Amino acid sequence: MFRFILPLIFCALSAFGQTPQAWHSMLSRLAVPTSGGLTAPSFVRSATNSWVAGSQTKTLSAFDCSGGTYLVVGFCLYGSGTGNQATQVLANAVAMTELVRTNWYSSAGEVSLWGLPNPTTGDIVASFYTSIGHGVMGAVLLNNGSSVGSVAAAYLASTTLYGMTNTVSSTVTTDTVIDGLGFYVNTSAASGDYQTTRLLARNVGAGLGMSMQTGLAGSTTMYWTNTAADRLAQVVAVIHGK
Repeated sequence: MFRFILPLIFCALSAFGQTPQAWHSMLSRLAVPTSGGLTAPSFVRSATNSWVAGSQTKTLSAFDCSGGTYLVVGFCLYGSGTGNQATQVLANAVAMTELVRTNWYSSAGEVSLWGLPNPTTGDIVASFYTSIGHGVMGAVLLNNGSSVGSVAAAYLASTTLYGMTNTVSSTVTTDTVIDGLGFYVNTSAASGDYQTTRLLARNVGAGLGMSMQTGLAGSTTMYWTNTAADRLAQVVAVIHGK
């Protein structure tokens, strides 16, 4: 059918003073590449749990994974002393993989991202190396996600930062970049202009923000800004589409 319709279209376009060849070149430049049919992961839903009482396990109860193919769980953890780290994360009794981790608030804390393809609905249970006095965990469910790509992380122990930036390698139309920002709650945090904040949770000792952006060709930069100097840490991961 198209071999009969296309000549008619080009004839019509010629009436506007352009040759069929010129219009074909213009339309080709405007076409968006499909990259083999892959689609960048998209957002489905999110949820958070925060606490101020010390505990070695925390649960995000009955997280709904319907309609999703990749689960990302983020943490901002602070406790007394060193070694305040998530040692295991189970999503409906299936072990998640740590994607990227960095320190936060000197060496006494952690900001990290964990991932799991093909998750099922159920409790998300995190176990910690030691009792965590202040913490936030957040879950973000994606559709069309398949695997993790490049990652990046950075932190600064002092209170001199007004923002945090990290760049990861990415592919246009097929990747989604997701990040987690750990911050102290006496300031507010805002994700970058081209990012969409998917969760933002605070308590009296820790804060966590997670945002997303469709990957750009070559690399994608994720950043957050604060209204005042703060202790910040950021982790970033690329999630490939399928």
